[in-house]
Formats: sequence, structure tokens, C-alpha cells
Amino acid sequence: AVPAGVEFDFADGVSVVVAGWGDGDAACFGPVMQHDRIVAVNGISGDTAQIVEEMTSSKRWELVVQRPQMFRAEIDRHGAGQLGVTLQYVANGTTLLACGVAHGDVREWNEQQPSSDTV
Repeated sequence: AVPAGVEFDFADGVSVVVAGWGDGDAACFGPVMQHDRIVAVNGISGDTAQIVEEMTSSKRWELVVQRPQMFRAEIDRHGAGQLGVTLQYVANGTTLLACGVAHGDVREWNEQQPSSDTV
């Protein structure tokens, strides 16, 4: 079962993001940290609902976790140009997911960066 006090965000539909720790004993969640993205549980991946079902029905988990990398992006807005990012989020969530980058200021910024530091 999911430890009491762990709060999740399900914005992307394919993973579970650890949004934070509420009331309860979240320390038993082990090495998983806030903002980590759980992409698979016991071999189940690709669908948030299936991952959550596996988490709630299993007593032991084998997790595949992605840890976010932080970097700073200063993007010049050129007048009334388009930002060019498709965003997805849940109203009460903690995740702002960039689902796609089209023509616009963000793509221009990406093209000027090393490949490891792109939005």
C-alpha cells in the first residue's frame, strides 16, 4: 500500500510524481524524494492508472524512478512572439509538464544550448 502522507501528482498520464509529504509517516517511502517521477512499479509502466493500481495492491515494489535535473533557463521574449510550448498541469498539482516545443522563443533558446540543457 502507498505510505500515508505521500502526495502524488498524475499530470502526465504515464507516471506518478512525488509531489510532497503531507501528514503521516512518509519516511517509510525509502530513497524516493519529492519531485521524483515513478515511471514503473513491478514492471508496470506507461499508464498512470495501472501504476497506481499496482502501488495500492502490492505489498512490495520494484520501482523505476527518474530524478529531475534542475537548470536555469533565461528566455528572451521577442515582443509579441509565441512562447511555443504546450503545457499540461493539474489544477491542484505541483507539476508543470512541457508536452511539446513548437516554433517560438523556447525553441530558439533550445537551439542555442548544449543538448543536455534544453526545455
